[in-house]
Amino acid sequence: MKKIFSMGFILMAVISAHGQKMSETQISPDLKAKVKTLYPEVTHIIWTKEKSNYEAEFKNKGVLTSILLDSKAKLMEKEIGIPPSTLPAPIIAALKIKFPGKKASEAAIIYKKGVKSYEAEFDGMDYMYTSDGKFLEAVKD
Repeated sequence: MKKIFSMGFILMAVISAHGQKMSETQISPDLKAKVKTLYPEVTHIIWTKEKSNYEAEFKNKGVLTSILLDSKAKLMEKEIGIPPSTLPAPIIAALKIKFPGKKASEAAIIYKKGVKSYEAEFDGMDYMYTSDGKFLEAVKD
């Protein structure tokens, strides 16, 4: 019984760490209005709760985009998907050293607190860089 309880607790922790999917009806009108104001042409949005914030993921003009909003609809972060081959040259050079013979499975431009950075995904980890190739951090995807 203890094993079942422990495994259930671990599973819940893993699900919580990756965010909880939410239905449109669970999202406040302020959050929906903010997305509509920023991206009026977007129709299909996947909502996820990330700790105390809300992530809206959608395609904007064919490009996978996500924004992170706080509970008062303040924009905290924006992520725009890009082909890994379009990362700035200094980042590509740094990645070739760190991951010889491998290619990023995904890449994105991140705007957070007025700062632009880049993300490259390898084996379920997101590696963050400045545009000049300086490594910032690695985060489990």
